[in-house]
Amino acid sequence: MESIETVLNNIKAFVYGINSQYVGYVVLAFMLIIIGIFGILTNNMMKSEEVNAKTTALADTSRQMITNSMKKSLIKAFNYNELELYINRTGLKYMTNEKLTPLTYTMFKIIFAILFMIIGFQNSIMLGLLLPLVGYFMLDIIADISNRSDNVNMLEDIKTVYDVLRIQTKAGVYIASVITDCYLVVQNKRLKKAFLRLTSNIAAKNDIETSLDEFRNRFDNEYINTLVVVIKQSMETGQAAKSFDDIRAQITDIEVAMIEAEKNRIRTMIIVCQVLLYVSIIAVSLFVAVEALSSGLKF
Repeated sequence: MESIETVLNNIKAFVYGINSQYVGYVVLAFMLIIIGIFGILTNNMMKSEEVNAKTTALADTSRQMITNSMKKSLIKAFNYNELELYINRTGLKYMTNEKLTPLTYTMFKIIFAILFMIIGFQNSIMLGLLLPLVGYFMLDIIADISNRSDNVNMLEDIKTVYDVLRIQTKAGVYIASVITDCYLVVQNKRLKKAFLRLTSNIAAKNDIETSLDEFRNRFDNEYINTLVVVIKQSMETGQAAKSFDDIRAQITDIEVAMIEAEKNRIRTMIIVCQVLLYVSIIAVSLFVAVEALSSGLKF
């Protein structure tokens, strides 16, 4: 009896003597082993064609149900067609190589909101309540900033497009051929891809107006909107060269204003840097003077 009690006491002393860090490592290893076994079993199950087919069918059905629900939604932020238009016009569709859908876009926003909420609650309740909003709208903010940058970068190409349209329409070239020429002259990748899609749609559907509307919906750019309107007018009246000249002149004026604004921004940055430099020099000089004065007073 005493020997059994001695053995139990030895075991208890051994357990209490184990470093808690080692226990954590053992638990972690045990969990990883369980996850590995679960993964192997899941992989074997997924190899079964019947299980794989059922899983795919269930995923497709769920996706279709959510999509249909979004299409019927009266809330603009969750309406499928409104979101489709938004991700096209801001360039998100282009950035994801046409793979982003309104459903996956909404899922990303929700995931970001949850992640930011977890990060926020780790610091404070206030951040936990505020950061989810930042996470939810972060994708929209990135998309809008990227789209504004694209619009600026496309200005020179759009101006070139207006030149091509003005020259070719004066020469009496058919508009479908002119659009092909526009595709050849533009350099911006997003705009070039949109023109390629436009020429393909015109060739496939033989419906220029619908193809132009689809082209316009791929941008949130006032000059592209005007471009589509003027092309449609030229198809009806045959007189659009003057409009192309006027719009091109407007774009040139805006470019000049943007260049001047950029110059002013650079000048402001230079002045700020100079002021900060002078303030730093004065602060260091005062610090050295105070230190020297303090050392002198000690003696």
